[in-house]
Amino acid sequence: AGTSAGAMCMSSEMIAGGNVTDALFKGSVRMRDGMSFIPELIIDSHFIQRGRFGRLAEAVAKHPHLMGVGLAEDTGVIIKNCNDFKVIGSGMVVLFDPSKLTHNNEEILSPGTPMSMSNLVVHILSNSDMFTIDERRIEILPMDAAFI
Repeated sequence: AGTSAGAMCMSSEMIAGGNVTDALFKGSVRMRDGMSFIPELIIDSHFIQRGRFGRLAEAVAKHPHLMGVGLAEDTGVIIKNCNDFKVIGSGMVVLFDPSKLTHNNEEILSPGTPMSMSNLVVHILSNSDMFTIDERRIEILPMDAAFI
């Protein structure tokens, strides 16, 4: 369990820093080894409030075999069996699924060069929505359930 940096260190590849204004310029995001409890993910926290879209996108470009998970404030995920997760809290979780990338020039660029990717799949999930990591399957709470 963890919040903020505690959540981020759960992955095998952990974001260790990076200025959001320079994100998506190769080398602006610093990565470190995480604790590998959830090795299929890269997790970023304070995602919405601190504008970390580009930061997580660059991390996923560096590691396109991993899913990116951006956690908003007051929001988290309950993960069962290191595979199934359910969103909890009042905010959103943004998922980056790079499995369908048709272009990713991260490997060939010089540091400081703007990056490009195409067909990065993005999901925005909220309270009670679910995601299965190995199948890359989402389950969204039905629209009328919010009004019950």
